[in-house]
Amino acid sequence: MAKYSLGTATTKIKPTVNKGELYLDPDNATRYEQDMAKQFTAIKTSLTNINTLMTKAVQQKIVKGSYADAFKGWAKKSKSQATAAGNRLNTLTSKFEADTKDYTIKLLDQRITQLENLVNSMTNE
Repeated sequence: MAKYSLGTATTKIKPTVNKGELYLDPDNATRYEQDMAKQFTAIKTSLTNINTLMTKAVQQKIVKGSYADAFKGWAKKSKSQATAAGNRLNTLTSKFEADTKDYTIKLLDQRITQLENLVNSMTNE
């Protein structure tokens, strides 16, 4: 049976970006995260439906011979890609929540530093 590839996901980040200082602003990023989650859910559902239909076609002997083998391969690949889409959705959600939490903590830390500096400057005068 031949190998089937639906491509490899890649994310490019410019080398000038410091990943340790990269935070998401939850006010602006929430709608994008929700849209990506919606799309991952749609992809997962579609791939699961493709798997189901191709498996049924083979089981009901609608396709035979080399076509049946191809359908089995595509069904298997669509099932694994549906699982991958579900995993990516879970990863997206958990990482977004973590980034949102980190951003809030960073803002609070900056504010505390500002207040400490203000208090220090008032006591040193």
